[in-house]
Formats: sequence, C-alpha cells, structure tokens
Amino acid sequence: MIAYVGCEAEALPVIFRAFKEGSQCDPYVKDALGPAYTCHPHGWGLALYDGAGLHHVRSSQPVWEENFAFPALKGNRIYALFHSRLASNPKLSSPICSHPFMVSTEKEILLLAHNGVVEVDEPPTPRVVDSEWALGEIARAGGIAQALPKLKERTKPKSALNLMIMAIPRDETAPAAIHCLNFFKSEEPGRVQYYKMRTADFGGGRVFFSSTFSGMEGLGNVETAPFGEVFVL
Repeated sequence: MIAYVGCEAEALPVIFRAFKEGSQCDPYVKDALGPAYTCHPHGWGLALYDGAGLHHVRSSQPVWEENFAFPALKGNRIYALFHSRLASNPKLSSPICSHPFMVSTEKEILLLAHNGVVEVDEPPTPRVVDSEWALGEIARAGGIAQALPKLKERTKPKSALNLMIMAIPRDETAPAAIHCLNFFKSEEPGRVQYYKMRTADFGGGRVFFSSTFSGMEGLGNVETAPFGEVFVL
C-alpha cells in the first residue's frame, strides 16, 4: 500500500516502479504469514485525482506483469492510492475484488484500500470481499470516525486494519483528502514489522506506505505512522 499527496506528477512513475518491485518480492510478508508467502499476486489497483480528473484502475493480474501509462494530470494537487492484493481467499480473484473500492455518498466520493482481515456481517454478499464491506460500513455510518470502533472490533486477531481512504467532496470549494490508519492486533515481531506503516516526505509532498517500501528512492524524514488513529496525509 502506498498513498501520495503532492504536486509533482513526476513522482508517480517512481512510486509505481517501487510498487511493482515490492509487490513481486515482499521482504516482510514471509516472516509475518509464513514461508509460502513471498509476493502480492492477486491483483492490483490505483486511484488518481487532481481536481480535473479521477482515474480508477483495478486488475486481477499481478502488477509486475503489467504496464501502466500515467495520464496527463492538470491539477496543482495530486492524490494517489496504490494497492496490490494478497487475498485471504485466492478464489476471490477478479478486477471487482481488487482495491481501491469506491462508494458514493451524499457528501463525497470515497475510495478505499485496505490491508488486513475484518469479520464481515453474516451472511456475506457473494463476491464482496471484507475490504469492500468495510467501505460500506464507513458509508453507512457517515464517515470513518463513526465506523472506526466497529471496524477495529471486527479486525481479526493477528491481522490489521491498515486503511487509505481518498475522500473527494461534492462541494467543489472543499479540498480532497487522503485519510490514513495504521492499526493491527498482533505482538508477533514478524507481523508487527509487516503491518507497521510509515510516513515520509516525497516528491513535493507526503507518502504513507507499507514497510515493504521503506527503501524507496527519494524518501525523506521517514517516520513510523501514528498507531490506531486516523490522520490526513
């Protein structure tokens, strides 16, 4: 997972290159989930918004097997989400199961990417993955702050509720934002290292990213993200 808010379109291909490499060979996932896990092969997606256009891509293919040409961005502020998927249920592998998920409410458009596992309400809707259910809970509750207690409670033990949520207001005078959360339920060193998120200066702005991408070229002032509380990137 990587989120970016900044002013330099040239930063996006740099992020995407690191995103592809880290998704193909994740140095932390094996210690967290076991030796059978080395990559994130079950699809990928991104969302880009610059005030003039919203670009939303989801694929079932491993991201390292695909090429992506970034569109020309016209706005002065760029908001971006990148997510590659390691599915808890590999049978649910299709573009509709890839992140970011999107929902419309009366006040805004929300796009969400999530790492971790949450227990959904029963019975689950066919081919709705837990992350999509979590976004629906946020929309029904009226916002992330209202939904957060339930989502934390529903986060499975030894798993995480790491969230990136792009919010685009219907009010054109209000700015967009990316809301970030780093939360997990484990004290196992391998899982802690895998689920721990970071923030840093990058490309004329800020990034929020998985530990997998800690070595991305150009990062400055790298810090551990706040734990358990939503903040705006």
